Amino acid sequence: MGFIWEGIKSVCSFIVEGVKDFIPKVGPFLSGVAEKIGVVFDKIKVGIEKIAPVLGNIISNFISPILNVFGIKTPDNPDELGMKAEASDKSLDDFGGDTEAYIKYLQEEIKIDKERLNNLTPKEQIRYRTVSLGIEAKAAGDKLGVELPAEGIPVLQKISEGTNIIFTGEQLVSIIKI
Repeated sequence: MGFIWEGIKSVCSFIVEGVKDFIPKVGPFLSGVAEKIGVVFDKIKVGIEKIAPVLGNIISNFISPILNVFGIKTPDNPDELGMKAEASDKSLDDFGGDTEAYIKYLQEEIKIDKERLNNLTPKEQIRYRTVSLGIEAKAAGDKLGVELPAEGIPVLQKISEGTNIIFTGEQLVSIIKI
């Protein structure tokens, strides 16, 4: 069963539109992340109804394991960080751009409705997962001293799906450093 929303011209515009309200809280980089991810999904012909599960897999299988290598704990639910960013009165700027401190603050200080978290619409999942991915990718990039290419992350996901390879956090860190 597919989900179709009126007025959507492309996956890219859909994703960018979904995160525009988060940009003041998280940072302008989020717009770039959303746009790049949307372009990749457009190019690899991933339909809107499949984006939320793919984003969830990218966060759980690629970004969170990298952060775990550096001792940064992330939520098990890929929507949670994005939902907490929305609920927060503070922005990344309030932490001097320190993404690790921002994630820790969101994890420890912001409470959300767990029932709502577990009953999000696919549209809300795409929105929150894009924000979570942006925050976590920035934190991982900060730790690695590089900007993680948002457009490359779905490609790793496709490689993993096609080969059944499960990358460890350490392997992902090595791949990125190379």
